[in-house]
Amino acid sequence: LSVRVQAAILAAVMLLCVMPIGASAEVRDDFYVDIFDDHCRIFGYRGKEKTVRIPSEADGKPVTEVDGEPYLEYWHSVEEIIIPDSVEWIRPTAFFECERLKKVDIPGSVYIIDDMAFYGCMSLTEITIPNSVTSIGYYTFSDCTRLTKITIPDSVTSIGDWAFSDCDTIVNVKIPDTVTYLGEYAFRSCSSLKSVHIPKGIKTIEMRAFLSCSSLESLTIPENITSIGLGA
Repeated sequence: LSVRVQAAILAAVMLLCVMPIGASAEVRDDFYVDIFDDHCRIFGYRGKEKTVRIPSEADGKPVTEVDGEPYLEYWHSVEEIIIPDSVEWIRPTAFFECERLKKVDIPGSVYIIDDMAFYGCMSLTEITIPNSVTSIGYYTFSDCTRLTKITIPDSVTSIGDWAFSDCDTIVNVKIPDTVTYLGEYAFRSCSSLKSVHIPKGIKTIEMRAFLSCSSLESLTIPENITSIGLGA
């Protein structure tokens, strides 16, 4: 991993270590659960099933967060994950380097897909982001090397730095007109990317946003662009 990615992981781990007062870690039906006063957080699975349906509640409290911890392999044997509509937040590094993960069902209740949530999910082939999500964090889908299809809804206003970098099987991307920020290196080294639509809301194409997109044939840039970053 690059120094930049290692630093991002460290920052995410530090965030994960901050646990609200009143939480306790438990195991319920092969799921690792943090139980708080008014909600629960699922942060892993120890069972043998390849298709996993995350429960919507534990101990009578709603599951509102899905989490994971880098290198502890809490989700690494799972190939398909169904997230319930009680979940609002997919936390940083939730499914970090789950290399067997092929499919994820994200419900319309989720409004945050946080930094590095699906980093390095090398078997993931497509992702549909629900129209409840407003921002895509940094490195969120980076290094998903078999990802061929992305559906970004009109609810999204921000795509973070390195969000889809090294997704080298993506061919086409339509960024909705609601997006006002497209981060640095957002689509870096998407070597199969042929077509990109840049929305009218973006005034700056950040540094190296499309660096090493060697197959790019069509890039629609709106008239209101005022700045194009170095190596974009």
